[in-house]
Amino acid sequence: VIHPDDYARCVEEWTRALQEGVEYEVEVRNRRHDGVYRWFVTRASPLKDGLRFLKGALANPGRIGAVVPSGAQLARAMAAQVPAQSALPVLELGPGTGSITRALLERLADPARLVLVEFDAGFHSRLAARFPGTRIVRGDAFDLRAALEGAPTRYSAIVSGLPLLNFPVASRQKLLRDCFELLEEGGVFVQFSYGRKPPVAPVEGFWQVRSGDWLAMNSMLYSVVRHMV
Repeated sequence: VIHPDDYARCVEEWTRALQEGVEYEVEVRNRRHDGVYRWFVTRASPLKDGLRFLKGALANPGRIGAVVPSGAQLARAMAAQVPAQSALPVLELGPGTGSITRALLERLADPARLVLVEFDAGFHSRLAARFPGTRIVRGDAFDLRAALEGAPTRYSAIVSGLPLLNFPVASRQKLLRDCFELLEEGGVFVQFSYGRKPPVAPVEGFWQVRSGDWLAMNSMLYSVVRHMV
């Protein structure tokens, strides 16, 4: 049973999550069997985004690496890797339903600093409606020059939600080389992975790989992996 003082806020946050299709997270007091209230953090994903993600995964199994959207904890962990002090824009590849996008906007504050590249037409339309003020490009991240034609040419960070393990090693390495051409000095490429090894191995003289914390969500293990110039 939720504490009476927390109930209205709980309903308000869940209603907003359903309307906007975003991750739901709220801290409330629940009553135990002995009548004592204790604080709990509750997290959930609106089903409509889960169904949309599942449909996208079935339609483009190579392009979408999960059957549910990324969780809020993963999104915040990835956004935390982005340098907050740079004035340059940030590029997100494969934003999907926008879980990581929302965390990036919370860190950047200015939506005009965020450029999104999304391959799936359905996700692209949904992102445009959900995140006004951002620049949303429908294109192929593995053909980055064509996708970003007319967009900014330098970025402080590139954040990827792409399922890199679904692609050949040569394609992954080409993607990183293309991304590093767009990054400012000291810029970072941030990627999550289902495996315990980074999806792109270090290449001496080109990039280093730093593994972050392991996060358990959606019954999967994730790792925040940072590639530095």
